[in-house]
Amino acid sequence: MKKNMKKWIGAVAATTMAVATVSGSMLPGAVINAEETAAEAENYAVLSTDNMDAYVAKDFPSVVRYEMKGELEGKTFYGQTQPIHTIRINGVDVELTAEDVKATFENNRAEYVMTVKGEGIDAVITAELVADANTMAFNIIKIENNLEDSVDGNPIQTVEIPNHNLVSVNTDQNDANLKGAVMSSNTTVSGDEYVELEESTDLNKSYLYAFVSNDEMSAGLWSNSENDGCDINAKEVHGGSHNYRVTAAAESTDEGTSLGLSSSQWYYHRIVTDSHGRSYMVEETEMPQTKVIITGDRNEDEQIDWQDGAIAFREIMNNPYKSEEVPELVAYRIAMNFGGHAQNPFLTTLDNVKRVAMHTDGLGQSVLLKGYANEGHDSAHPDYADIGQRIGGAEEMNILMEKGAEYGARFGIHVNAGEMYPEAKAFKDDNVRRLEDGTLRYGWNWIDQGIGLDSIYDLATGEREARFDALEELVGQNLDFVYVDIWGNRTGGTDDSWQTRKLSKEINDNGWRMANEWGSANEYDSTFQHWATDLTYGGFEKKGQNSEVIRFLRNHQKDSWVGDYPAYGGAAVMPLLGGYNMKDFEGWQGRNDYDTYITNLYTHDLTTKFIQHYEIVKWVDGEPVTVGDAVNWTPEMEITLKDEDGDTLVITRESNDPESEGYRNRTMTLNGKVISQGAPSRGDRTNEDIQQGNLKGTESYLLPWNWDPKTGEKVASEDEKLYHWNTQGGTTTWELPDSWAGLENVVVYKLTDLGKTEEQMVEVVDGKITLEAESEIPYVVYKSQKENMDITWSEGMHIVDAGFNSGNFDAWEQTGDGEATIAKSQYSNPMMKLTGETAMTQELTDLEAGKQYAVLVGVDNRSDSKAIVTVKEGDNVLASNYTVRSIAKNYVKAYTHSNSSATVDGTSYFQQMYVFFTAPESGNVTLTLEREAGEGETYFDDVRVVENDSHNVTYNEAGEVVKFEQDFETNVQGIYPFVVSGIEDVEDNRIHLSELHEPYTQAGWDVKLMDDVLDGNWSVKINGLTERDTLAYQTIPQNFRFEPGVTYKVSFDYQAGSDGIYGVVVGDGEFNGTEEVVPLPMAMGKDADGHYECEVVGSESGQTWIGIYSTTTAPDLQGVDPEAAQANFGGYKELVLDNLVIERVEA
Repeated sequence: MKKNMKKWIGAVAATTMAVATVSGSMLPGAVINAEETAAEAENYAVLSTDNMDAYVAKDFPSVVRYEMKGELEGKTFYGQTQPIHTIRINGVDVELTAEDVKATFENNRAEYVMTVKGEGIDAVITAELVADANTMAFNIIKIENNLEDSVDGNPIQTVEIPNHNLVSVNTDQNDANLKGAVMSSNTTVSGDEYVELEESTDLNKSYLYAFVSNDEMSAGLWSNSENDGCDINAKEVHGGSHNYRVTAAAESTDEGTSLGLSSSQWYYHRIVTDSHGRSYMVEETEMPQTKVIITGDRNEDEQIDWQDGAIAFREIMNNPYKSEEVPELVAYRIAMNFGGHAQNPFLTTLDNVKRVAMHTDGLGQSVLLKGYANEGHDSAHPDYADIGQRIGGAEEMNILMEKGAEYGARFGIHVNAGEMYPEAKAFKDDNVRRLEDGTLRYGWNWIDQGIGLDSIYDLATGEREARFDALEELVGQNLDFVYVDIWGNRTGGTDDSWQTRKLSKEINDNGWRMANEWGSANEYDSTFQHWATDLTYGGFEKKGQNSEVIRFLRNHQKDSWVGDYPAYGGAAVMPLLGGYNMKDFEGWQGRNDYDTYITNLYTHDLTTKFIQHYEIVKWVDGEPVTVGDAVNWTPEMEITLKDEDGDTLVITRESNDPESEGYRNRTMTLNGKVISQGAPSRGDRTNEDIQQGNLKGTESYLLPWNWDPKTGEKVASEDEKLYHWNTQGGTTTWELPDSWAGLENVVVYKLTDLGKTEEQMVEVVDGKITLEAESEIPYVVYKSQKENMDITWSEGMHIVDAGFNSGNFDAWEQTGDGEATIAKSQYSNPMMKLTGETAMTQELTDLEAGKQYAVLVGVDNRSDSKAIVTVKEGDNVLASNYTVRSIAKNYVKAYTHSNSSATVDGTSYFQQMYVFFTAPESGNVTLTLEREAGEGETYFDDVRVVENDSHNVTYNEAGEVVKFEQDFETNVQGIYPFVVSGIEDVEDNRIHLSELHEPYTQAGWDVKLMDDVLDGNWSVKINGLTERDTLAYQTIPQNFRFEPGVTYKVSFDYQAGSDGIYGVVVGDGEFNGTEEVVPLPMAMGKDADGHYECEVVGSESGQTWIGIYSTTTAPDLQGVDPEAAQANFGGYKELVLDNLVIERVEA
C-alpha cells in the first residue's frame, strides 16, 4: 500500500489536482490521470504559500492535504481523508448540502458561508481557511442566528465539526505516530501518551496538546476550545485542569487507517444556570479558532519526531499573558497578613524587597501579597478593592509596588472567586451558592466559616468583573499578577474550563498576569501554580504538571512544574530542568527564616530561572526504572535548549540508575563550557536541615546572568555578571564565557543582605578563573568594580530603618553607658539589642501637625529592667510607655517574631508596645527606645508610626489612668489591648476582629444564631476554639497596667454560643495554667448580649492581666450534626466580646 500511496502523491503533484473523487468519495490510493483531474478540478481549490500548496474542498471548509515546498519539497501531509459535510450545533448534527455552502477563494484564503438549519437551529456561519507559510488556520469569523438569541430562545451554544481533521497521518506512511498530553499532577504518572499508528488503531480521544508525525514531517494543532475532557490524573481538581482542546481520531478506510487532529468543541453563546435556578446567556470569550503547523527537522538531529512539531508549535500556540516575565521571577515569596495583625505592612514588605535585592544583587522578585485586603488572608473575600487599612491602604500599597519595581520586584495579590465571607460587602443572598435542598454550600472554615460564591451568577451578572475593575482603579498597572485561590475545587460551582477562561480574561484585561492555587489548574492561561512550587503542599498526587510534552513547550513560560522533592518519587527525583522550590520569610506557613530562604534560592531557584531563559529543542530519555513509587519511570537523560541568539545550553544526567549517586548529578554546559556540575541539595530538605547544614549536595556553578530584571533584555557588556555557588565550599576553576575574553582580572564579591562585600580581584589565567568559596554562600563576579545599590530604608514610614536592615545605627543617636548592637534572631531577623542603660533616639519626619499618631514597637524584654518607648517634642514628653520583663510569648504565626521564630533561647516574647501622641505644630518630634540599667537584654524591632484616632485612656489630674475603654472600632492592628495566647500554639489564629455586615454577620440570617458584632462595626471573635483547656487571649502590662494595690472594675459585653465553653481569668506574670476560671453563661441571639463584670486588684509585681479562657466544656450543638458545617456557622462554639471597660475604683 505504501508503494501505491507514493505513486498517487507523485501523480497528483504533477497535475496540481488535490484528489480524485468518485461519487463524492476520496480515493487517496488512486492514480489520477489528466482527464480525471480536469473533470474534478472544480471540487477543490489550492491555497498557496511559499512553503506549501494546501488542497481544500469547495463544498465544506476542510483540507484534503498539503504539498510542501522549499526545504520540504516533495513531501505530503494529509488533512481530511474522508469527505465531511456535518456541523454539530448544540450537540445536534446538521448535514450540509452543496447548496448550503457558498465558498470563495483568493490566493491563500478560502471563505465559506454556511447555512445551517435543523431542529431549533437556523443560522448562517461564516468560516475561513487561511494558509500562511507552513500553517493552516480555520476560523469561524461570524455567526448570524436567525432565531432568538437569548435565554428563552435558541442561541448557538456550542459549535463542533466532527472528525474535522486539519492534519493527519496514515498507515501508508513510515513511522506514523501520535504524541499527546493529558493532565497529570501526580509525580509518579506522566500525562504523556504515544501511539504508533497501525491498521488496528482505534482511538478517539481529546488532549491538551497533540502532534502527529511520520519519518518526514511533524505537525501540531492548536485550538482555543474551552472544552472539558474527561480523562485526568489531577486529583479532584477542575478549574481548567482538563481543558482538552485537541481531539485525535483514528479512522479506518478501505485504503488503510488514518489518524487526524481536530479541534474539540467550542462554546459560543452559552446558557448557564446558577444555584438559585436563574439562567443566563453568556457570550463568547473569543470566536472559534484553530491552527495547524507543519515542519521538518527543526532541531537538526537528523530525525523527525514530535519534538520537531513542538518547536514549530510555539509559533502558533497561545502564550499566557505576561509569560515572558517568568524567567526573571527568581525570588518568589509570600508576604502574609492575617487576622488584622498587620504582620507585614506594605512598607515593611518594601524594606524586605530591598533586603533581598541587596542579597541577590538585583535579581528579579515576585511577591504575592497574601492578605492584602481587609483584615488579611481569607477575610472579606471577594471584596477585591477593599485594600487593608491596617497594613497601609491603597496609598501605601501603591508606594510598595512603584518603589519595589525600581528593584526589579513585581507584586501580585491573593483573591478568591469561589468562596466568600459574610463580612464582605459583596456578600448577599443573590450570590451565595446553595445546594439543591436550599442549604448553603459551605467552604473553608478557619478564621470564619466560608460560604460558596455562586460563580455562575458572579460571571453572568458581571459583578466579579466589576469588582476587578474597581481594584484596577486603585492600583492600575502597578499590580503584576492575580492569584486565584481554590478555583477548581468546585466550592462556587463547576469551575469548568469555559468559566476558567472567562475568569482569566477578566484578570488579563486589567493588565494582570494569571496565577492559580492547584498545580494542574488553568493550564491555558496560568503562569504560576502554588501547589506546584510550594513543594511541601499536597503530596505527590497534587503537584506540578507532569508531562514531558507540556514542559518541552512551555518550560520558559510557567512555574507550574514538578520540582525536586525526592520523597514524592518519579518526576520529583532530580528533574534536570529543576523546578521552582518556594520558601518564604514573611510568615506564610510560619516560615520566617530569611537565611533559609536565601540558601534555598541559590540552591534550587537561580538555576531553574537560568534555564528558563532558554527554550527546549531536544529531550533525550533514558531507560525505564523504578524511582520511588513510580514503576517503569523514564527519566530524562539529556536536554538541549537554545535562546534567540543561538546560545546552546545542554543539561545531562550522569546515571540512569536511581540507586546511584550519579542519578542526581547533572552537568550544564553553555556553548560547550561547563557552568554547573554536581548534585543539588535535595529539595525535600527541611528548614531545620538547611539551618543545620544537613543533607547537602555537591553542586557548584558559575552562571552567566545577562538579563535586566525589569525588561528581560540583555544588559550591556560591562553589566554582565556571573553568580557563583559552591554547596560544599572550596576551590573550583571555571572557563569564562566568550564575552569575557581578554580580561586580565575579574572582581568577586561575597553577597549578603548588606549587598556586595569582601571585594577580591581574581586573576584570569588562560581564560579561566579559580574561586574559593564558603559553603552555601553566594558570590557575584563582575568584569570590573561595582558599587552597591543606594538604599533608602523605610520610605514613607516617618522613620529611617524601622526594621534595622541597614546593618548600622547611622540614623540613631545613642546615649547612656550601655551597648546597642544589631543582633539577629535565631531566624536571621535583625533587631536592635540593648544591654545596660542605653537610649537610642531618632527624629520622626513628615508628621502632620494636629493629627494623632500611634507608635508601635515590637519588644522582647529579657530583663527586669524597664524597656521604654518615649515620644518627645524637645524636652516635652508627648507620650511614653514601658514594660518590665515580657510575659507573653507570641503565637501569631505570620509574624516574623512568633514563638516559632525565636528571638533567643528557642522562644519569642515579642509583643507590640504602643504610644499615642498628637503631632505638634513645630514638627520637631523624636522617638526614643531605651532601657534602664540592669541585667539581661532588651530587643526592639518593627517600628511603625501610623495615623490613628484611638482614644482609649482617661487620665485624672495627677496623670493617672482612671479608665480604659475599648470598642475595637479604631484598632491600629490586632486585638489591643489583648494579645493572642497559646490556644492554637503558633498559628494563623482564629481569634480576630469581626466586621459588621448586616444581616449576614448577625443572628437570624440563614442558620446563624449568634451576632458576630455586638456594637458598632467591630468586635473580637473566637471562631470555634472550644474544649482547649487553655488561655485564648489576654492583656499584657504594656497595653494596660493594673497598678500594684489598685482595684479596678472590669466589664465587657459578650455573646457565647454555649454555657461555660469560655471563661474569664486573671493572672500575674506568665500564664501557667493554675489561674482560676470564671465560666461565662450562654448568651446568644439577635441583640441578646450578655454582660460581665468583676473586680481586679493589681499585684505587687505590676504584671497583672485579664484574659479569656477556653474551658473543657463541650459546646451544646442543639441537635446539629457535629460534622456539619452548620455546627460551625451556627455560633454554638463561638465567643464574641465588645465594649471592654477597665475602670479604677477609688478607695
